[in-house]
Amino acid sequence: MKKILQHSLITLSAFGIAGLVHAQPTMTIYEGGNLIATVTDNLAGDSNPATGVISYIHSDALWSFQIDTAQTKPAVGTAGSPEMDISVSANSTGTNALSIWFSDVGFTTPTGPLTANNSGHLTTGTGATESYQVWADNGNNLNTLGQNLANFAPVPLALTNIISGTVSLPSTYSLTEVLTISPVAATGVSVNAGFTIPEPAVSTIAIAGLALFGAARRKQAKG
Repeated sequence: MKKILQHSLITLSAFGIAGLVHAQPTMTIYEGGNLIATVTDNLAGDSNPATGVISYIHSDALWSFQIDTAQTKPAVGTAGSPEMDISVSANSTGTNALSIWFSDVGFTTPTGPLTANNSGHLTTGTGATESYQVWADNGNNLNTLGQNLANFAPVPLALTNIISGTVSLPSTYSLTEVLTISPVAATGVSVNAGFTIPEPAVSTIAIAGLALFGAARRKQAKG
């Protein structure tokens, strides 16, 4: 995993520049640390016509997999209320890791609660581990790992985990998910991972407004 991250920080800087121009969600896939495909929303390789959703099917000597959906705004969430998720079914012929990066730019909620979910199970074979991270980049670049917002360390499948906390970010930033499946032998898996960073609750603002209104009415009554 460390090798993949180090390699990608160098080789994907060009994708970050392109992301600023096109501002389209992008999915990047590695097998055994080697780049297999880069798929941009509504461009070549994306079989889902919906904006904000990428679906992709691939088969080679190492892996056969179907990324049912990789979703972001406007399909799920908004720029002010980020939400992203990845759902994949995959079968390996050996022990080479499968790593999926899903990245989008132009998010705007500076502070809010984050909830990340990570679940999966084996469909065939003897075993695999799975890890999942969520990253933000203050420079608003695609595929750039700046601030780590959530980190699920490698855990054997099956698993169901949830992480929650509060994040503090600049006014505009990008978000990148990194999902890695590492089989111990020929194995089939089904995995779903995602996160949300909702906007501050409107009800909190409404309650504060009602409190001020009530205080003003009480002051008028005393006067």
